[in-house]
Amino acid sequence: MAEKFEIVVVDDYQSDVQLVLRMFKRNRIANKIHVVHDGVEALDFVFCRGAYSNRSLINPPGVILLDIRLPKLDGWETLRQIKSDPRTRNIPVLMISGLSSADEQEKARQMGALGCIEKPIRFEQLREALVASGFVWSIVVHPES
Repeated sequence: MAEKFEIVVVDDYQSDVQLVLRMFKRNRIANKIHVVHDGVEALDFVFCRGAYSNRSLINPPGVILLDIRLPKLDGWETLRQIKSDPRTRNIPVLMISGLSSADEQEKARQMGALGCIEKPIRFEQLREALVASGFVWSIVVHPES
């Protein structure tokens, strides 16, 4: 059985968050999913600060789905801070955008992300982006009832 890892969704638009959560549920994904709503909260989660000080950097998220356009701190700066710290640089990050352009794809990869996919996220699109980037797809699914 694959090791269960946490998935972090960073998005301020509640409708998109609900679509992602339904997508995971529909596809029987059993991994724990954390939702945070801006770049500052994402960094607090990743670096175990503030409201997330009970977490440990020993067990980082398995993957972060990071919206580009966020309040407080945008996705690019959030990504830069995650990738510039040796403790967190290996956390896989996939950027998400309402309108993903070739420039955003390239920028995401240059900054250390797996790539950039468009909203609304489709499960196959997410899976393909992770697999194509060399990410070991080891999500845990609920057993069928």
